[in-house]
Amino acid sequence: MIARIVSDERRVPKDAVEDLMTAVLGVTTPDALPDEPQALAMTESLRSALSRLPSSRVKPRPTTPADIDPTHDQMLRAVNVAYRRGGVLLRTRAGDDALADPHELLRRCAATYWSLKGVDDVNVYVALAVAEGIRGAALIERVTVAAGRQIDGADREIAECLRELETCGGMAVEPLTGAALRSFASLVLQA
Repeated sequence: MIARIVSDERRVPKDAVEDLMTAVLGVTTPDALPDEPQALAMTESLRSALSRLPSSRVKPRPTTPADIDPTHDQMLRAVNVAYRRGGVLLRTRAGDDALADPHELLRRCAATYWSLKGVDDVNVYVALAVAEGIRGAALIERVTVAAGRQIDGADREIAECLRELETCGGMAVEPLTGAALRSFASLVLQA
């Protein structure tokens, strides 16, 4: 995703591409990414909902829907680990795999960040600033300067990107902070 964004000269000036890619590589090193305990903690509530769903591999298919939070229902379908058939939410094969590996579910949630509407380079610069630990007014200034222009509605776009990162793609009950937030932003940049 990042390669596509930086290859578009209208979004990232040619002279900034190398610096941007160096910065992204610096924050996506293996030790910057979520480890197993972080991945389990970040995905706990969504994994709990996913585990309550019957697998699509089960025969005969269940006819009674599982009782899960509507937000989780939407999120599970958005990351393609569940689908609805005959009014029943079923876990896909990818969902079965995601239950076995918390990193898989986390990677799928990280990938949803790139579906945010708006200016793609703003998404990159926000994720990069968060991964570097920059917050508040410094983050807004950094993103605006890095994008090389004043963007109409930049504060709103930046806030939306931050919200998506802090909620771990919509699945975190409590907003991520500190090392967990930086780790998730690094994973987003790798997606």
